[in-house]
Amino acid sequence: MSKPQKITTTLFGVLGLIAIVSVALGLYWMQGGARVKQEPVYSADGSKLIIASVNSNASDPDYLLVKLEIRDRQSGKTVFQTQTRASDRMRWSVRWVDNVTARLDSSDIGSYCWGEASDHTWAEMKCP
Repeated sequence: MSKPQKITTTLFGVLGLIAIVSVALGLYWMQGGARVKQEPVYSADGSKLIIASVNSNASDPDYLLVKLEIRDRQSGKTVFQTQTRASDRMRWSVRWVDNVTARLDSSDIGSYCWGEASDHTWAEMKCP
């Protein structure tokens, strides 16, 4: 192979590698920017639902932190909401313990529960 052919082959190889890396980075950033919408989690009796969301506002101090909102299913009213301090970059899940207790399990902050009192107020509580 002559010297000009080697240079041409090397140049095309480098350009091909740059193209592959560019496509891979583009796909990576697109995946990171497109947040997965969380489905509501319904209580066992279906009267309430938890909606988990992630703050996607990069200028907010709570950026990429998980927020929970609890709604009354019949009225659609929000009865409780809280900023959990759990990072979306870590593993986390939310579920109902019973019809009046919501639980968040997070690999970065641990487990937290919130419960509804008899006067229909919500507060953080010890997890059962």
